[in-house]
Amino acid sequence: MTSARGSVSVESLVDRMFDQVLEPDERAELLIRIHAWEAAHPGVDNARRITGWIDVAYEFQAQQRAGVETRSPVRRRAVVGSWFVASATA
Repeated sequence: MTSARGSVSVESLVDRMFDQVLEPDERAELLIRIHAWEAAHPGVDNARRITGWIDVAYEFQAQQRAGVETRSPVRRRAVVGSWFVASATA
């Protein structure tokens, strides 16, 4: 599905950017949040849309980081730079 405002869909962009960082259910949650941001900010230009998506992603990441302690110890996440990296080893 291609966005009416651009040639790349938000879904494919999130999948490409976060496929090694977020699990499928986490990417789905991020998409829900991005779509909610879009609905709350109709008519913004593309530059503001992208920065809005980035803000949503950083907020989501911060919430994920806060929830790391409650996750299963079998699959931990390490922070590299400003994004999570999934690790199969603890």
